[in-house]
Amino acid sequence: MVRTFLKIAFWVFSIIGVFLMLASFILFALSINSYIISTGITSSESEYKVSYNEVENAVKSRNASDNRDIHKKPQEDIRSIPELHEKSQDEEEQLINEIRKSLKAGGIRFYEAYLEQLRQFMKHNISDKNVRIEYFKGLKAIVELAPIQDINTYIGEYHKQFMEKYQAYLNKKIEHRELAIIFLSVGFACFITSLMFSMVVALLSIERNTSEMLSQIKPL
Repeated sequence: MVRTFLKIAFWVFSIIGVFLMLASFILFALSINSYIISTGITSSESEYKVSYNEVENAVKSRNASDNRDIHKKPQEDIRSIPELHEKSQDEEEQLINEIRKSLKAGGIRFYEAYLEQLRQFMKHNISDKNVRIEYFKGLKAIVELAPIQDINTYIGEYHKQFMEKYQAYLNKKIEHRELAIIFLSVGFACFITSLMFSMVVALLSIERNTSEMLSQIKPL
């Protein structure tokens, strides 16, 4: 009776131990995956990039009664300027200078103060330079394509959409970082528990073998 009980307990604890060990490895893998996502290694600028069409559609939806044709870009846009190729110039500063020249060429008033305000906002609120570069790339496209009379509306809408997308991107990273911590904690708990079950299985195995050896000893 005792040997039967030990045998059943041995197999039960063995199965539970193996299950917990596998679960811990799976959770460890999930935690690593969530951590990688949270660091932004696998992400791209497409997650917070805002196109001109998105801004245009948003502006048009608020101005449904406006029948102006803003789809077609003029054949000669006085705000379009040649690309700069100074290797020594920082890419972010280069984009800002191109935007500045485009606004000035288009006769936009108070452009300098407005552009500097956007620049300072991005500098103090977004530490990732690649994100700032992507922001100014999009802003450059807006400045070059948007109707001059509605340039402020287009810039404001672009800024709003970009920051909303970027905030969603940050929230996603935070969620995955929290998931990584949860997966890692539960996985570690499963691993420790599986080790405890393994110790119990080892003790049961010793007890079973000892019981079998004693049963085979014949009394003198």
